[in-house]
Amino acid sequence: MGWRGDEERAAQGAACFQPPGRELISGAFRGVAPNPSSPPAFTNDPADSNGREVAVGGFFGTTMKDTHHDPYPATLNIEIDRPRLKTYLRFNWYRWWLVPLVLIGGVIGFSTIANALNAGELQRSEIPWIILRHVGVGMATGAALATLCYFVFSHFTAARYADSLEVSVEGPFLRVRQHFVTRSDRKLHFRSIIDYATTQDFLMRLLGIEALLMTTTAAGPSAFLSIPAVKDALGARDLLADIDRLREVN
Repeated sequence: MGWRGDEERAAQGAACFQPPGRELISGAFRGVAPNPSSPPAFTNDPADSNGREVAVGGFFGTTMKDTHHDPYPATLNIEIDRPRLKTYLRFNWYRWWLVPLVLIGGVIGFSTIANALNAGELQRSEIPWIILRHVGVGMATGAALATLCYFVFSHFTAARYADSLEVSVEGPFLRVRQHFVTRSDRKLHFRSIIDYATTQDFLMRLLGIEALLMTTTAAGPSAFLSIPAVKDALGARDLLADIDRLREVN
């Protein structure tokens, strides 16, 4: 009796893997597949994705969550705070021009002090003023040159970059369009992006903006992609990370 009972339970278990209503014959075992109205052992129904256990023909399983369900639209845009981005770029680029040229001007001014000292006899009290005058003139000249270079090369470039920067999700791709010196339109597959982070330097903190930094599988400088002045950068980071999880295999 025990042996026959084991046979019957084995036949019932094997029958769960047969099409509904089809008779299963294997050696001395005979059974009938489950009725079509029986609930499946595993389901992808979102309403049944809470991990509860279900039973079919003596088998127990846990309902599986539908990880392939994508609630996001196929295309969506990441918002950029363009006015603050423009201000950030202009301050930052003016600083890049100002600091080195002022230092160079100060060094050049200091190098002319020897000629002034050799021009005639000077009292000790006059030497500090001569140094300050020559260094000051050199630094002021450097600042004027930096301002000129900024307005010629950087002021309008900052506005063009801020107006042209667009970041969007297009299916399994992240698209980044920008116009700096050259115009670029880049599409990255989500599987090539391995890390999402937010960064904020001192000037960004003063302006109340953050940058979204992504690390890709590329090598060299192109391995990092920085998007400045993203609105709600933390929320955008989490949104892209979740879309990446859902679409990186597409």
